[in-house]
Amino acid sequence: MASQSQPRILIVGAGAIGIMLGYHLSLAGADLTYLVRPHHTQRLSHPQILYSYHDIATIEFKGYNFITDPAQIGDSNYDYVLVTPDAATLMAPLGATLVKTIGEVFKGRHARILLAGTFHNFKSWFAETSGLPADRLACIIVPIAIHETKAKLKTHGYVDMDQFVKADYAYARINSQITLQIEDEPKFADFVNLYNTCGVGHCITAPANQMAAHLLPIFSLLVPMELLGWPSMKELDRNSDLWRLGTAAVKELRALSLYGEAGRQAAETTNEESLVNDFSLMEQTALPLDQADFNRYHHGGKVSKQDQDHVRACIEYAAADGKPLTAAPELLRRLEERQRSSA
Repeated sequence: MASQSQPRILIVGAGAIGIMLGYHLSLAGADLTYLVRPHHTQRLSHPQILYSYHDIATIEFKGYNFITDPAQIGDSNYDYVLVTPDAATLMAPLGATLVKTIGEVFKGRHARILLAGTFHNFKSWFAETSGLPADRLACIIVPIAIHETKAKLKTHGYVDMDQFVKADYAYARINSQITLQIEDEPKFADFVNLYNTCGVGHCITAPANQMAAHLLPIFSLLVPMELLGWPSMKELDRNSDLWRLGTAAVKELRALSLYGEAGRQAAETTNEESLVNDFSLMEQTALPLDQADFNRYHHGGKVSKQDQDHVRACIEYAAADGKPLTAAPELLRRLEERQRSSA
């Protein structure tokens, strides 16, 4: 049972991100409860084992509770709700029903909601669907590549396979300075302070538009990466038409009026070299995990459709705003042509 001084946190979903952040928050002394589908209870009944590519060691995560019925989320006085499913899952009918339930339960309470999903205007959609005010919501970015160990990804360097095969998940940081970024909302200051006591990660804040303008347009660059076969930055043909088109797409998406001045400034500094440098740094930081292969596994698989739908939503937004895009639609056209020819 949680003490009065222990922050109570509900984590919706126990996938890779939910487990990773849950582990960090457990080290910070939070009282954790997962809301999961019934078929996940057997897995959570045992400690979760995480393998660190950097530390070449496993860690054990336990000491959490879990529930399966959304009706139970009102039984505890949670301080924070961490919503970890991807945006596409939440925006589907069943997910939207859950979001409405979250809104109904927490409308008259103090709990703050953190959103790990990434999609065009996702926070506004969540606020409208849940009925919760936007100042009680904050989007987060988790710069950690984490995957189930049954997915054998490429590595460069030593991996202790004796430890690896015992783990449920393996992870690598893709930013050497931080493990979490959150929108700079005053109501989440205590959460940032809590997280930063975990001892194994660091959280920073940034203005919402700045975070969105930096991250969300990058999904358009995943289209040429898929068309090029998910090359690493060392393998990439920087002079290819697809890479130039991808860079142009990121630039025009960052300039959307939705992102304001932060987007305009981000667009001005976006070019082929800056994007190569950004991705090269992530690849170097993630070693021995092959970050390009992780992108193939994650963005070329589970969330591929969501990434493309996000770009389509941006295209529609720009058209409605009277500023139609050119590079992003052309990228999607080429991808769809490839998909038709290989069907």
